[in-house]
Amino acid sequence: MKHSYGDKPKNVEKVMDFANRILSASVNVNDLFSLQMLLIMSVCFWGSCTHMYRIIIGITYPSEKVNTYTLPHICNFLLCSYSVWRVNHATTSASNKSKEFNALLYKLMINDVTKDILQNDKLSLHILMKREVVFTACGFFNLDYTLVHSMIASATTYLVILIQFGQPGSISVNLEAATTNVTSITLPSVDL
Repeated sequence: MKHSYGDKPKNVEKVMDFANRILSASVNVNDLFSLQMLLIMSVCFWGSCTHMYRIIIGITYPSEKVNTYTLPHICNFLLCSYSVWRVNHATTSASNKSKEFNALLYKLMINDVTKDILQNDKLSLHILMKREVVFTACGFFNLDYTLVHSMIASATTYLVILIQFGQPGSISVNLEAATTNVTSITLPSVDL
């Protein structure tokens, strides 16, 4: 059965209604799991930092006690990293698909020779609203690849600070040697 051009706006409107229901469901899922995502991302961030620090200490200062715990830290670090990547990959994919749908609808309206789609108020309103899916963690940050970049940058900063100030044995204070050195210093005489 061949469709006429008069059916085109109705078909596009049905697809748009379906897309709106999907967008509404995505917003509801985001609202429902926003707090959990905040907690998961926070725990994964701090867990990744902690495990990475333990891995670096295990490699830098080898001892039997430290090395036996290095492998579990590597596994936990990989698990935390995968969890963060998987959540952000899924939410970014959903956001990109909503942007692709809007772009496709916009192209369809521009390329419509009969201008039937452009004259449909519901479709024009949808284009003007430009409704997109954005997943957040309670509004604190967006769940997308920029979060992964920020987490890597922050974790690197924290690890550098921890390694600089937390090296075992890097600061040894020997008070007896310090007082001996101070008392044995002779000051040059100054002629007035």
